[in-house]
Amino acid sequence: NLPGTQLLGNGTGVSVHGPENVSGGPGKGNTLSGNAYHGLVIYDGAASGTVVQGNKIGTRPDGVTPAGNVYYGIQTHNAFDNLIGGDDPAEGNVLAHNGFYGVFVDSGDGNAFLANSIYGNGYWGIDHAPYGVSMNDPADADLGPNRGQNYPVLTSVVANGGSAQFTGVLSSTPNSEFSI
Repeated sequence: NLPGTQLLGNGTGVSVHGPENVSGGPGKGNTLSGNAYHGLVIYDGAASGTVVQGNKIGTRPDGVTPAGNVYYGIQTHNAFDNLIGGDDPAEGNVLAHNGFYGVFVDSGDGNAFLANSIYGNGYWGIDHAPYGVSMNDPADADLGPNRGQNYPVLTSVVANGGSAQFTGVLSSTPNSEFSI
């Protein structure tokens, strides 16, 4: 077999217990797929500040062919201020074909998910504890994973040739800046 074509199936692909850089640079990231539990778990406060970029999680190295992890692509557990993806599209991860969620945040806050390609997972792309869709609420002064951050609600999408215009609302912490 060629390297990266046989699924070896660990319990969890990678467990991070301290701040790490889980990437190999654009186009050279890791393949964390075919595991019996999760592709990547970021554990406890000691792992805060971890950067996860350019990885294929739940696919073969080509970033397309399914090879999902049984549960989550990425799980954060009591971890804070982690960066999953980045501002540059080349820093994004592919999180696809995992049995449950692409990303599950069960505790901790300040975790950013930017420029990732998340699709084809068993449930939602990103979920915060408790399981399932959390309802949006006004002013967003919540406790819990990522402080119960509300999600944007799209009210219209207008296609125009090769581009699209999105319109929506975000009800959240007053006088704050958000990247969508």
